[in-house]
Amino acid sequence: MVRRVLFVSLWLGGTLAAAAQDQVPPLAGASTTFRSTVEVVTLNVTVTDIEGRQVAGLKGDDFEVLEDGVRQEVRFFNAINIPLDVVLLIDTSSSMRGKIEMVQAAAREFVKKLRPSDRGAVVTFNSAVRVVQSFTEDAALLDGAINSARLGGGTALYTGIYVSLDHFSRLARREGELRKSAVVLLSDGEDTGSLIGEEDLLERARRAGVPIYPISVISESDRNALTLANQQRMRTGADFTLRTLARETGATAFFPMKLADLAGVYGQIAGELAAQYSVGYVPSAPTANGAFRRILVRIPTRPDAKPRTRAGYYATGPGRAAR
Repeated sequence: MVRRVLFVSLWLGGTLAAAAQDQVPPLAGASTTFRSTVEVVTLNVTVTDIEGRQVAGLKGDDFEVLEDGVRQEVRFFNAINIPLDVVLLIDTSSSMRGKIEMVQAAAREFVKKLRPSDRGAVVTFNSAVRVVQSFTEDAALLDGAINSARLGGGTALYTGIYVSLDHFSRLARREGELRKSAVVLLSDGEDTGSLIGEEDLLERARRAGVPIYPISVISESDRNALTLANQQRMRTGADFTLRTLARETGATAFFPMKLADLAGVYGQIAGELAAQYSVGYVPSAPTANGAFRRILVRIPTRPDAKPRTRAGYYATGPGRAAR
């Protein structure tokens, strides 16, 4: 639960409310402070072309936002390099033997791509979940946390995601501070040790409004077996859950065939997070009935553009935390 008394500190991807006396400002291009007397919905929007390349140079007027099919007025827009808070969530179960070294190397490369204003955290999971390193701007601390992984036990995947999302709610933010957030998850198997179920996890992810980027890896023996059989990766129940989490939170799920591809995957995620647009609006029907409201973003000025953001939010109303 987050109390909102005097101001709105934008957590991009969340739904925020406040009791300040200022009015909602008009469309803004570079402002990083936002105060409001009403509920404000903020979105991270990734825009790609038909070939999957990032689309740069868009303006606030290029975006059209619909909530439950009703067009909303865009009241906030930002395309500058907004600082990022990211959790690196790493599977350290016994099945990661033979893979963890390449995973650690790729994760360290991701840390190198973080800017001085970005913050990272490292969370590991096997039968239990451990916050190895809380949010910090110190790359050396993040590297040390990544390298400290010790393998063993089962796979409490869903609990790891839940704890990572909860870690954002403990992150202190300054008044008017504008930051993006994301979870980058790496695992090699299905959940075997969580008490939380898929539906409860999906609802938690929707309420958090934090993009979840799952990376699912397979062993070399499994890859060789698929190659010999001339088959693609199986669409397992675990794969479906990861795809759903990514889609509902506005992210992308990755299923690399080779461990050597991990560095490129982490790099792709870093590039996407850096290029995201920030869009905010005040709901035209701000009834706080607790219902889930679907969001659709379009770019009418660029028919070839494909915007992607979270699927929606829960209308919890002013004074109650949407995450």
